[in-house]
Amino acid sequence: LLGFPFDAPKPWRTEVVGNPVRPQILEGDAARLRTKYGAPDGIPVLLVLGGSSGSARLNRLIAETRGALLPDISIIHQTGPMNAVDNPGLPGYSPMPFLNTETLADAYAAADLVVSRDAANTLTELAATRNAPILTPLLTLGSRADPPPIATRLPADGAAVPSPAPTPTAVALPTDLRAPPRLATPGDGGP
Repeated sequence: LLGFPFDAPKPWRTEVVGNPVRPQILEGDAARLRTKYGAPDGIPVLLVLGGSSGSARLNRLIAETRGALLPDISIIHQTGPMNAVDNPGLPGYSPMPFLNTETLADAYAAADLVVSRDAANTLTELAATRNAPILTPLLTLGSRADPPPIATRLPADGAAVPSPAPTPTAVALPTDLRAPPRLATPGDGGP
């Protein structure tokens, strides 16, 4: 059983069934998130997802660049419990170690752009919610060495922007989130 179509070594022994996506993920409410975290209408929302344990690299990137990004955007930042960052109380910046299902669904609904590790479950949710992601690879020794097939397929189909380097830098983030990259729906051949 495959979660995403790709060239399987034995295609006659495979069936694409898709990765499971919690139905609640598709029921997000952008207005509820904006109200809860004080993100005004008309201000783009950047959602940063570092995986369940958090990404030290993504957290450092956001900590180093948030001052330049605020107040022109609102940042919802899932830091993970192991790699939390300081919260200087900046308006528009909402770091938290964990997003429960409702908050994550609302964040997907509100997000104009997502910066995320290329973890399989997150990629499946991004494809299902049609969010525009910038992907950064998993590089830790505790994770798999190769990205899941969807991590290379989404950029190939025009449905994601891969980070240009294994270690993302501030230049990997768009300067104007009011005009996020125009991305395709996975599988439709690109923008």
